[in-house]
Amino acid sequence: MNKKEISFTRDLAKRYMEALSQQQSGKTKDLWRKLHNCKMDRPMIYVWAILFTDELEEIAQPFCQDPLLLEIEKRLQIDLYHFSIGDDYLLEPYINTYAEHTSMENGPWGVLRKIVESKGGAYKAYAEAPVKSFDDLSIINPPGHFIDEKKTAEKLSRLQDVLGDILEVQIIRSPHYDGNFPSRMPDMRGLSQVMMDMVDNPEGLHRMLLKMQTAAINAMDKADAAGDYTSTDSFIQSCSYCDYALDPYPIKKANRKDLWCYAQAQELTLVSPSMHKEFALDYQKPIMEKFAASAYGCCEDLTHKIDMLRKIKNLKQISIAPAANLEKCAEQIRSDYVISWRPNPTDQVCVEFDPPRIRRLIREGCDILNKYGCHYEINLKDVVSIQRERGRMKEWVEIVRSIIA
Repeated sequence: MNKKEISFTRDLAKRYMEALSQQQSGKTKDLWRKLHNCKMDRPMIYVWAILFTDELEEIAQPFCQDPLLLEIEKRLQIDLYHFSIGDDYLLEPYINTYAEHTSMENGPWGVLRKIVESKGGAYKAYAEAPVKSFDDLSIINPPGHFIDEKKTAEKLSRLQDVLGDILEVQIIRSPHYDGNFPSRMPDMRGLSQVMMDMVDNPEGLHRMLLKMQTAAINAMDKADAAGDYTSTDSFIQSCSYCDYALDPYPIKKANRKDLWCYAQAQELTLVSPSMHKEFALDYQKPIMEKFAASAYGCCEDLTHKIDMLRKIKNLKQISIAPAANLEKCAEQIRSDYVISWRPNPTDQVCVEFDPPRIRRLIREGCDILNKYGCHYEINLKDVVSIQRERGRMKEWVEIVRSIIA
């Protein structure tokens, strides 16, 4: 590795640790814990993922070229920008990277998809659906959970040599399989065809889903038995601190029964509750209930599916997407679960930045949620543009904090 790149990465890590020392981490963790225990002190504010990295010069024009250092540089720069926003996002005193899994050249389902040129639409190319018929599902050939220990150890050693005296370094060894696999159905068959299959060939679709579910469960069972989960493997699209799952830090060995599980089925947003249950939730539920707690939902409209979700024994959080009816969801959920309310980012920061409009929309949403006694976070999710005005996010947080106050 280039000495200048090593020096740059170390300086960046020191800046990160300085930012961490400035956070009121203990107080913020307690507030997240109260929220997830359904004893909310105040709504939490969270910006999920910085997706507009091409609009941030320090990330769009990185210093490092070494692939591993480049990965770390981007992650630290994103976290430092996130710190500047001032939401309830928490920095942690560790850096991680992924283990080298074997036989993943074609992804976790072992399917090589042909890329074809698009004649219209938002993308210039798309993947052609590889499963033309349910008669032969051998094309779906999941490699499972296997780690190249030598390459992984080399990767860990390199990172520890560069950053080990500044940040705790760990390898994420958990498998590439989770409760979201029904969202991969369109990758196998194409979204329009999946919708047709639900009516024309449900038996074939069930066979494909069972094969995918079996592969996911086997991989997770193997990872659990091998001790490949840690406390950092909880995931809920926000902070996971609570009293019923392990805190991410200090890092500890874990089993699934110690962690959060996250699942969604965005592609089924327009199907009926009964079809959503039949072709997604019935396959997700056995996976989710192996964990300490579950969160459900991403960008799909769950307005008419809350009763269905109540069947998940360890459900703790439900997402309310921009497309959902906030009042109808709040009226059904009330204080039974935590709500991850996702205001429409287009209305908030992605196009025109209009503080009076933002203030009105957030206040209206909070009034509805407060009316029904809900415990909730305000999660600004999937922000793909800030129109190159990097101060928008910080101002948005300040507006939301003033409304909460």
